[in-house]
Amino acid sequence: MKTLNRSSLVLITAFAAMAEWAYGTQPPDVVTSDLNFNTAMGTDALLNLSSVGSRNTASGWSALISNTAGYQNTASGFQALYSNTTGTDNVASGGDALYANTSGSNNTASGSSALPNNTTGDNNTASGSEALFYNTTGSYNTASGGGALLHNGIGSYNTASGSQALDFNTTGNNNTASGFNALFSNTTGSRNRPRQLTSGSSRSEASPTQEARVAR
Repeated sequence: MKTLNRSSLVLITAFAAMAEWAYGTQPPDVVTSDLNFNTAMGTDALLNLSSVGSRNTASGWSALISNTAGYQNTASGFQALYSNTTGTDNVASGGDALYANTSGSNNTASGSSALPNNTTGDNNTASGSEALFYNTTGSYNTASGGGALLHNGIGSYNTASGSQALDFNTTGNNNTASGFNALFSNTTGSRNRPRQLTSGSSRSEASPTQEARVAR
């Protein structure tokens, strides 16, 4: 049986060491976090952070630039969560997402200009370009789709699923719309639930509960 010579043993050891370095260790940290677990990547990201703010992550030009005492916020994108000062537990992904948010908390905005005008509204979820675009103080709204709940300002507890669903809702509450342009023209009406429509129909109607209330 042949034995390995010294050169072969050296090569095997070197390859083993390289493999361990490549797959067994953490890559070098390009950006390190501060003592309060804040991480900033991008020009002016988390620029004005005070010693109170903690566990924030900002990635992008001026992301979370105004944040002072807010904590556990995540902003990814150009000017995402730009105006946030004390809001907490917000997630903004996309250019200008949650741009105007100051003290609103527990909001999630995913998409370019999603929830950009929200200031103090809480617990909103916007997924899609310009979803909940004009929302300022409305809370507990869920918008999924480009332009869903676009004009909602102070309405709360609305759910819109589909492009431009509940598009013109401004102050209506407790509405549910599913599908393209569902409840598109509703502005101030509340507690609407579209009926199951036949194929080819695009008209949304109020639920029997809503109709009975109107009749009274």
